[in-house]
Amino acid sequence: MTAAIDILTEDALLEIFEFYLDDDDTGYNDWHTLVHVCQRWRNIVFGSSHYLDLQLLCTPTTPVRVSLHIWPPLPITIYDEHDSTSNFDNVIAAIEHNDRVCEVTLEHLSFSQLNEAVARMEQPFPELTYLELRTKPEMWLPLPSLPSSFLGVSAPYLIVLKLFGIPFPALPKLLLSTPDLETLFLCNIPDFKIPPNVMLGCLSALTCLEKLCIDFYSFRAPLYSPPNRPSRRRKRVFLPVLRRFLFTGSSGYVEHLLNWIDAPLLGRLVINLFEEEELTYDTPQLARFISRTPMFEAPIEARVFIESGAIRVVIPSSKRVDDSEAITVQIYCTEPDRQLWCLAQVCRTALPCLSTVEHLYISDSILPPLDWPDDIENTRWWDLLRPFTALKNLYLSEAFAPRIAPALQELFRESVTEVLPKLQNIFLEDFQPSDPAKTAIWQFVTGSRVDGHHMTVAHWDRELCTWEEDYEW
Repeated sequence: MTAAIDILTEDALLEIFEFYLDDDDTGYNDWHTLVHVCQRWRNIVFGSSHYLDLQLLCTPTTPVRVSLHIWPPLPITIYDEHDSTSNFDNVIAAIEHNDRVCEVTLEHLSFSQLNEAVARMEQPFPELTYLELRTKPEMWLPLPSLPSSFLGVSAPYLIVLKLFGIPFPALPKLLLSTPDLETLFLCNIPDFKIPPNVMLGCLSALTCLEKLCIDFYSFRAPLYSPPNRPSRRRKRVFLPVLRRFLFTGSSGYVEHLLNWIDAPLLGRLVINLFEEEELTYDTPQLARFISRTPMFEAPIEARVFIESGAIRVVIPSSKRVDDSEAITVQIYCTEPDRQLWCLAQVCRTALPCLSTVEHLYISDSILPPLDWPDDIENTRWWDLLRPFTALKNLYLSEAFAPRIAPALQELFRESVTEVLPKLQNIFLEDFQPSDPAKTAIWQFVTGSRVDGHHMTVAHWDRELCTWEEDYEW
């Protein structure tokens, strides 16, 4: 066997080593096994460290100050995902090698740990490609902002930047130095002081951006209103490879962003809006943005979810490739009457593509059960259904079927033809032909139609038609 191994050339061994290290089951430091086999393997591995993408993984348990000099000066990856207070000195020791650090992931940071780490990062990190900083969830309260000198105001090779619960007002200056940035997550930001026009200026230079998340933490995030005096016309922001965009905040802020952004390859759009006192939700720019995005043209399916604390509309793209391409518009709202009103507003003003939808699902969360009154005005339901002019199949969960039945009955009896003019089938989660009471009710509803249009009622097995939203960002 030894002779057989020795026959292999260095190039052949290098290909084998690359295959071994590319295996998903291997870790950052699995090359240690290779270099301990023999001197020849050691020379091959270290002689091709860049080709094999060798890195030194440093965690809180790595005795950095003692062991780092044992190895060649390889790039350093710092990873701490545990909520621990001990051994953080090892992390700090690794950060001090700023000329070699290529990746930093620090989660569950306490106030003191965040301050200590940031104090060591006020200098250039010329090799840094990945940076993720997360504070503890209970710390998503006003925190000191990252200093303007963070990373020496330059990160030329940065590809991924994720900040969770950490404000960074000087972010625009840093982003000017990151032309290759592909992922930008600003999540649970408690005090987002970057105006939308400044954010647009940042995004205009990020032509490689594929994933963007702008997420306020506070449910009462500052509203944004356009200035009374029109601003000087700005250039449009073209994001040629943006595929995912998530925003959480006020409608005014996202309206200002979307007014100027073009993203022709966008396949996943999630807009989470806070409840606003005036309940306007007039979002013409969101509607125009959706209309000019090819992936969202002419959908045939829509799903409405009404939960105890929010309402949500999901529109899967009819052109989807991997079932992840979709629009989600969600409003955090708790009062049932306001929920239905907000839902109708969203469908009418933000989602122009609903006129092609043929399949509509209206359902509640399975847990906890929805506590909704039965006396919602019928016109509220009409307003919700009015945009669905091409709808053929309506699916209703057990919680909503009895609530919407009176609205449909009156709708068909009064022959309000502009609402659901092409409806053919109603599918009910709890419908059983053997139940005379329920069968009679829905026969009466469908029989109220006086325009000669035939409709049927059938059972809907909700478990066979569950929508799995893509939460991976």
